[in-house]
Amino acid sequence: VCRQQQKTIERVTAEPAMRAMQIFRIDYDTQKPLWRRFGATQQSTLIAFRGRRETGRIAHETDDAKVSAVIRGAIA
Repeated sequence: VCRQQQKTIERVTAEPAMRAMQIFRIDYDTQKPLWRRFGATQQSTLIAFRGRRETGRIAHETDDAKVSAVIRGAIA
């Protein structure tokens, strides 16, 4: 699931409108305190923020349109 999400993330964030976007990855297996801080309850959770405000979240989802929508929601 993470690999499939990564393909979409790379494609969407390569667009000119996404140049300023920063991507952070948390390793579910080795950074448990950090993912708990963000309220992630399962692997492959994608959380988008605009500043400190969460703008979207999906978990264990590979649908290109849904993953894209979460990412794009951070700049809307």
